[in-house]
Amino acid sequence: MFSETNKRPDLQVVLASKVYLIDVTIVNPTAPSNLCHSQKVLGQATAAEKTKIRKYEELSSQQNCTFVPFVIEVYGGIGKMAQEFLNEVSVFAHDHMTVYSRFDVVNGLKYAIACSVQRLLWIVL
Repeated sequence: MFSETNKRPDLQVVLASKVYLIDVTIVNPTAPSNLCHSQKVLGQATAAEKTKIRKYEELSSQQNCTFVPFVIEVYGGIGKMAQEFLNEVSVFAHDHMTVYSRFDVVNGLKYAIACSVQRLLWIVL
């Protein structure tokens, strides 16, 4: 997508006129290198969000996009910015569909994410 840089966001999502660049990260808060941040709830997710924002800040401003570091902790925590993005998706879906409620959309996405993380961990282990 951006051949002039080594930065490769995982997804580009367009919701109406708003464009998002998303980079997914899965972190283990109990890994020895992460324990310093893991003393707080979602501490490692917050630290990973900050790292990703620094990495993609320039690219997202050049592309006039909103960058979302989509951080998931292996034990089920979802980073603040990922949660905010899921809420924006649910509002968009609700405004453009009448079949599902916002609650159903967010829960369906969280379920799919949780299943994907578990499958990934199963493969890695």
